[in-house]
Amino acid sequence: MDTMAEAAAELSQVDAHFLGSLYTVAALDGQTKHHLEETIRSVAVDAAHFCVMCVGHNKGWEEAASAFAKQAVRLGTASAALFEVAGPSWDDVMGPEADWKLVDVVTPS
Repeated sequence: MDTMAEAAAELSQVDAHFLGSLYTVAALDGQTKHHLEETIRSVAVDAAHFCVMCVGHNKGWEEAASAFAKQAVRLGTASAALFEVAGPSWDDVMGPEADWKLVDVVTPS
């Protein structure tokens, strides 16, 4: 985060958590989405975190992005899936009835 904060000063105020499991729980076994949901529930505080950024390793992330989007999402090297969801709490947007919208898939040029 220090390097990123040098490029954008507002990033120095980010509440960052480095969780190794976001890299290790990334197999094609259907567990990555569940792990992301549980991780966000345990770390994000509703009153303070209106936005989260999770960084991890494919293949499970592509599978998780597809599950959130309810459509196939292709994530190549260094890609990012950008989602929006609205609800009163993180718990409320983590269930199967949550309406996650895939806004964009960003790929490096």
